[in-house]
Formats: sequence, C-alpha cells, structure tokens
Amino acid sequence: MNQIRIFIRKPELAFAAVGGITGEVTGEVTGEVAGEVQRLLTVMAGEMKRTDIQDALALRHEDYFREAYLIPALTAGVIEMTIPGKPTSSKQKYRLTPKGRGLIAKLAKEAGADGK
Repeated sequence: MNQIRIFIRKPELAFAAVGGITGEVTGEVTGEVAGEVQRLLTVMAGEMKRTDIQDALALRHEDYFREAYLIPALTAGVIEMTIPGKPTSSKQKYRLTPKGRGLIAKLAKEAGADGK
C-alpha cells in the first residue's frame, strides 16, 4: 500500500546538528568562504525574510537553500537572525553581521585588484 509521510521542518535541529549558532566560528572567514555563502552575501540588503533571499538568488528548493546557503552563512557568523530566540517565527528575518560586511568589503577589494 502507498504510505504518506509527513515531514515537519525544525530548523533549530539543523542548527544544533552543525554545532549551534554562537556567533563565533573557529578560524578566520576569508575568501575561502563557500561560493554559496559569498553569493548569498551579494544579495543581502538590510533585513530580509528567507523567501526574499531565496527569490533574490532565484532558488526554488527550500531545503537546498537552507543546507547550502542559510545554515553555512549563519554558522560562519556572516549573517544573523533578527529573532534568534525564535528561529521558526513567521516574522524571522536575516541581516548582515559586522563580519559579513567586512567580508563583502574584502571580496570587493579583491575583485577590484583582480580587475574584475
């Protein structure tokens, strides 16, 4: 017989699986940040909902976006939640951290030095 499976998404479990979100990351975030995280940083403008970031990146698959873009960016400390105590809030938004703004500036400087 066919069985229907229902999956309930719990982002807080995903955050716990990657060691939590503490705002600190071991090692220095440099140009070696994953391309997906760099791409996410380029579309960030103020505080944005997850759906707005996804739309700006032209990504349709929510799970892929979370695993490849959102969680790594949060873990690296380059973006942060506006409501960290409620990761599943419908009002949740994300914004750049000072570390994220610094990385954008560094990447822009490197791109300028490369003549891109």
